[in-house]
Order: sequence, then C-alpha cells, then structure tokens
Amino acid sequence: MLTKICCMQDMVPYLPELIPHLIQCLCDKKALVRSIACWTLSRYAHWVVSQPPDPYLKPLMTELLKRILDSNKRVQEAACSAFATLEEEACTELVPYLSFILDTLVFAFSKYQHKNLLILYDAIGTLADSVGHHLNQPEYIQKLMPPLIQKWNELKDEDKDLFPLLEEFVTFSCFSACLQTSLNGLAEGLGAHVEQLVTRSNIMTLIFQCMQDTMPEVRQSSFALLGDLTKACFLHVKPCIAEFLPVLGLNLNPEFISVCNNATWAIGEIAIQMGTEMQPFVALVLNNLVEIINRPNTPKTLLENTAITIGRLGYVCPQEVAPMLPQFIRPWCTSLRNIRDNEEKDSAFRGICVMIGVNPGGVVQDFIFFCDAVASWVNPKDDLRDMFYKILHGFKDQVGEDNWQQFSEQFPLLLKERLSACYGV
Repeated sequence: MLTKICCMQDMVPYLPELIPHLIQCLCDKKALVRSIACWTLSRYAHWVVSQPPDPYLKPLMTELLKRILDSNKRVQEAACSAFATLEEEACTELVPYLSFILDTLVFAFSKYQHKNLLILYDAIGTLADSVGHHLNQPEYIQKLMPPLIQKWNELKDEDKDLFPLLEEFVTFSCFSACLQTSLNGLAEGLGAHVEQLVTRSNIMTLIFQCMQDTMPEVRQSSFALLGDLTKACFLHVKPCIAEFLPVLGLNLNPEFISVCNNATWAIGEIAIQMGTEMQPFVALVLNNLVEIINRPNTPKTLLENTAITIGRLGYVCPQEVAPMLPQFIRPWCTSLRNIRDNEEKDSAFRGICVMIGVNPGGVVQDFIFFCDAVASWVNPKDDLRDMFYKILHGFKDQVGEDNWQQFSEQFPLLLKERLSACYGV
C-alpha cells in the first residue's frame, strides 16, 4: 500500500553517487540525454537542497544554467523547467548566487523564441517567489527590467504574449522600491504600487475577455495574472468574482494542463482572500478539482496545486467540502507529502485538519496516508502542530491502544519513529 510513499526513501542511499553522474550527463553530446538528465535531476531537487551545497546544489545549479543557454531548443525548455523546480525547492539557498542566475536568465532573452520565452518568464517569476525580498536590490532589478521592457516594446497590442509579460511586471512591481526613475514610462507607472496600474486601467475587463479566449495560451496567462493580482490588490478583483469563478470552473480541464494549473492556482488564491464569502462558489469548482486529483497520470505540479486549492477551499468553507473527504483524502496526502514547508502547504493542511474535525469518518479508511503526510512536515507552526497532535491522538484514543499498535505496525520505520518523536504516538 505504501510502495509509492517508500520509493523515494529507497533511492536515498544511491543518490550521493547518482546525482553527480546525472549532473555529468547534462554535458552529454546528445541533446536527448541532456534533456532527460534535466528532467530526472528535477525529480531529486528536494534531496539536493537538503544536502550541503558544495557537492550537489552548486554544481547542479551551474550546469542547469549552462543548459538554459543550450543551442538545442528542447534542452533549453527542459533546463528552464528543471531550474524552476530547483528554485521552488531551494528558495533562499539561491540568494548567494542571484547575480550569476540573473545574468544567465537575462542572456536567455536574446536566445529564446516564443515557446521557450513563456517558460523563461515562469522561471523568473518562480525565482521572485522563492527568494522574496532578497531580489529587491537595485543591481538585480537593473539587470532584469531592461530586457523585460524591450520585449514589451516589441509586442503588438493584440499579441498573446502581452499577458505573461505583464505578469512579470506585476511580480516585480510588488517590490515597492524596485523600479528606478531611469526606466521608461511603463516602468514608472508600475513603480510604487501595482494597485495604481489596476486603478487607472480597464485591466479587469481585459482579463475577463482573455479568460474566455479560444487560444489556451491566452487563457493560461490571464489566469496567472488574475492569481497575482488577487495576491497584490484583491480590493479590485473582488467585485468581479461572481463573473470570474464560473469561467475558472469551466477551465478546470486537465486536457489543457497549463490552463488548468493556472486556473486551479487562481481559485486557491481567491479562496484565501474571500474566506467564508467563498461559500456560494464552492459548488462551481469542487467536483472538477476532486476529479482532477483522482485522475491517473496527472502531472505532479497540477496534482500539488489541486491539492492545495482543495485544502484552501476546505479551510474557508469546511461544511461544503468536508463531506467529500473520502473521495480525495488519499491522493491529497500523497500529492503534498513531498513538497517543502511553505505558506501554501500550511494553509492546505489547516484546511484538511478543519475538514477532519467536521467529518472525522471521512479519513478513517486512509488514515495511514494522513499520518505519512503529517510526518512530511519539517517544522510546522506551533498551532498547526497542535492540530496534528489532536487528530493523531484523537484517532489513537478512538481505536484503543491495542488497535493503534496493530495499525502502526504497517508504518515504515522512519514514519513510526518520526510520529513518535514529534507527536508522541
């Protein structure tokens, strides 16, 4: 039953030898090998980041950055995607290397064509999310903004790349002092507060139109921008929620992975901002989200975003979501057990704990998966740790000491030791 859960742990003894070999494969003369090596290494980014940086993180980062500038477009794409995954895992571990990273990403602007430019935008946005305020340095902004503005000036008003590029401007304008007066009028307009951009424009109307565009790339970018604006200035997004949510629900279609992923993420961000006012809209999205999380062969990122959004919906509207716990609890736990501690994971797990409080019977059949997901936390906040403690001990008290001992015999040794050490069960 726990084969998948244990698989990564079983690989750990081999990784000190395997990772350097895979890093060497990034320099292979065959483009296909370089591309596959990028993808494979991204699967082990979590382990790499947990090790001392010199033997693993630094060489991996250095070689991935070289492959971002590879002459082969498929290798560029694989390297850029892998580096975005590494950014998510490493977070502030990348701060000492920011100048080097930005030099590479900026140079890539001159090499990349349309498709890979969209992936490059995503890597830059992920970097900003991962290192946060550490990017708020004039030297870093002066590296990034000129090529972004150059790309903006090259685009026509009807160009579908406007929205992903605008998303990058929104990301960096959220650093309140990041843009200098030496930049052109667009940069100055964004400078102090992104809210000024929204207030002075019809951007919400444009987003609504683009959310319904026939081109998936346009919808994908509009949902990403909507999520960013929800985080940055929800005051202007909230009046449009009744129009936006039905469209978001209709785009929860995993046949268009990137569209579905961004729509899912935006729904989760909206739920956190709406709180209990999200209740009328839960039915528009919940069934589709549950179907996605149970769908075979769904990409890892979409599974994680779906699980986080379901958790967030359950956090703000537990009465509406908790009855469906048995339908998603197992894939929910397996989707989130491997992601690092962060605010998104925190809000999602709070949601699952609240839902278990409403519908404890909904988790009984798959409680071992919940235990494993709880054990994936390195350092939960005190009140979240207390929520875990009460659920674990409540289940143990309910089944009795003998039954708990029999139940816990199923646990892998590391899981049993961690639950005992952290929660006394």
